[in-house]
Amino acid sequence: MPLSSPILDNRTFQQLRDELVRRIPVYTPEWTDHHPSDPGVTLIELFAFLGENLLYRFNQIPETTQLEFLRLLQIPLRPAQSSRALVTFSTEQPEGVLVPLDSKLTAGKLPFETQTEVRVLPISLRGVCKSQRALPDAEAEPEVFEFFQRSLDALDGLEESQQPVSYQNEVLSTEGELPPADFERAVDGMLWIAVLANPKQDPTALRQELLQHDDAPLLINVGFLPEDAVPDTESVDACPGPGASASSSEVVWQISTGRFAADSAPIYKTLVIGGDTTRGLAQAGVVRIELPREEESAGMFDLLDADLAGSGDLPPVLDDETEPRILFWLRAFRRDQSRFGRVQFVGANAAQVHQGQAARPEFLGTGNGQADQSYRLVHAPVLANSLVLQVETPEGWQTWSEVDGLHASSEDDTHYVLDRALGEIRFGNGLQGAAP
Repeated sequence: MPLSSPILDNRTFQQLRDELVRRIPVYTPEWTDHHPSDPGVTLIELFAFLGENLLYRFNQIPETTQLEFLRLLQIPLRPAQSSRALVTFSTEQPEGVLVPLDSKLTAGKLPFETQTEVRVLPISLRGVCKSQRALPDAEAEPEVFEFFQRSLDALDGLEESQQPVSYQNEVLSTEGELPPADFERAVDGMLWIAVLANPKQDPTALRQELLQHDDAPLLINVGFLPEDAVPDTESVDACPGPGASASSSEVVWQISTGRFAADSAPIYKTLVIGGDTTRGLAQAGVVRIELPREEESAGMFDLLDADLAGSGDLPPVLDDETEPRILFWLRAFRRDQSRFGRVQFVGANAAQVHQGQAARPEFLGTGNGQADQSYRLVHAPVLANSLVLQVETPEGWQTWSEVDGLHASSEDDTHYVLDRALGEIRFGNGLQGAAP
């Protein structure tokens, strides 16, 4: 929040003119004509006009002056905030490639570091929403109406309490070329994700490679990005008050097994979540899903009747080019049946990154026992909660604590103040010894 500029002198032209006219009898009693036609009053109005312009400029404090005042008051600037992003990786290696935590990335000359470990697999994801639409019209959409009727016949009709619902696929963007999908209109409230083999990979061999028996769990990093929209005040919940913790609805993740139950219902297996920074698909982040290591636990549903495709609990149908590449389907839904809102992107092999770079340990210098010593770091600005300061004492290396100010610190307190923008460290007591 910017500081409000104080008004040091708010007098106007009329106030200055009237004040000067009132002073005339004090200094020149013989001057009795105070009308605007008098030449002396004209000069007074001229000086009042010039004075008002000077006061206007006097009230405009330059930014450099304002920053200097804040520095004298020891009020630091707002700490630097690192920019954050969501990135995805790709590979053609069937066994995958490991991208460790804190791996270095660059965007031009800006350095980034990964905040999530990624096992990059030769797969991609295609998110789909079964978006509700009006029932097809026999005259306007004869082909769609015919397929809709065939699907109803394949289901042996509906019970009296059931009503037919028609939907169309809303496919999530893979390169930012599509608008967000609105899951508020999803007929089943589910996020469907097709796990695809890369074009150069054999889907059958890759499925066996991913689901082979192994003691170590295999995790898929699913990147999730909702629409970047600011809600209005009416759609935001009231503040719960102090002591209340933010809560989000539990999201269940399942995988298609390719098998059917006795009543011909498709069987899905619930998966274990190894980590979730999306707070239940409520914000941008990464969900780490642990795949089952049995080949029979994941697959595609082979249908005897092609008209059943996409109906009921079966996955949606994609285009002829994408369908053969599907390894299996993932689906996510909330237990309380709430919806995911508008979603922009879902991608595989995702990791969160932040703009920054870890600095090597550096030696600041040796204290001289005097108060109010300061040292400059080599790298600036400094991210919040990222600096570790240690001072060598006769008892060994001692970690000091960062504080906002030294007014409440005594000479025995191991406190320091950090100007993150300048990278300057200041000590209040008589520091002796080395500070790395």
